[in-house]
Amino acid sequence: MRTSVALLLTLGGLFLPNSIFLNQDSKPIQIALIGDSITQGRRGNPEQNLPPTISWRYPFWQKLVDQNVNANLVGSNQSGFEGDPSWPNYKGKVFDRDHEARWGASTEEILAQLSTGLTRYTPDLALILLGTNDVRIDQALGKDTVQETKADLIKMINLLRQDNPDVVIVIGEPFQEWEPFPAIALAYQQVAAQLSTDRSPITTVKTQTDWISNPDQEGTCTVDWVHPNKKGDEMIAEAFYQGIKPYLRRLTYPSD
Repeated sequence: MRTSVALLLTLGGLFLPNSIFLNQDSKPIQIALIGDSITQGRRGNPEQNLPPTISWRYPFWQKLVDQNVNANLVGSNQSGFEGDPSWPNYKGKVFDRDHEARWGASTEEILAQLSTGLTRYTPDLALILLGTNDVRIDQALGKDTVQETKADLIKMINLLRQDNPDVVIVIGEPFQEWEPFPAIALAYQQVAAQLSTDRSPITTVKTQTDWISNPDQEGTCTVDWVHPNKKGDEMIAEAFYQGIKPYLRRLTYPSD
């Protein structure tokens, strides 16, 4: 397979899409999607004026299908909050629902959950989107959200590396436009710069480019200031997919 790929790439100077590298006969890339309600999604309840949120997991999975990425989503949770929204089959495939996200959870709480979850699976690729609930919880306790969240993220990275020293970690920066979220995003960038290695790279992705949180504003990306609508979920999914693209070949062919 690798020889044929090299030949195809050199014939006539052709440019071929990334999917040519993704061998369906290889071992599936184990991908953990780690987060809170934004990652979990919910069934919704029209009677309570709670719209469903599919989460960015679904359009992210669709992108994996579109590019023929041989991947397996992993996690100790398989459902949305209070039931599942509509996750239709796509191109003849059933949505892979495994994830490591909990509604209302802080980074510290997900860290505790992850220590148990990693006894069931070992991710090759960890995608993290956390920090929203840290602000609410830390403010109530009088804590410095930025420093607390940064410290918990470092612990999470160490935990993931204990489980797999070669894990690739992609951290989503919070999309909210107001402080302390921009400061949290900067802290995530600092963590990635300080802790990334050739063996276990860490990068951040900007989920908030042209983001509009106000649900009453034209072009909004949320249903309620916090939880993304379909547009917002697609934006987050695209940001994460672009973030993992540079690592797909090394994860598909780890011996390269």
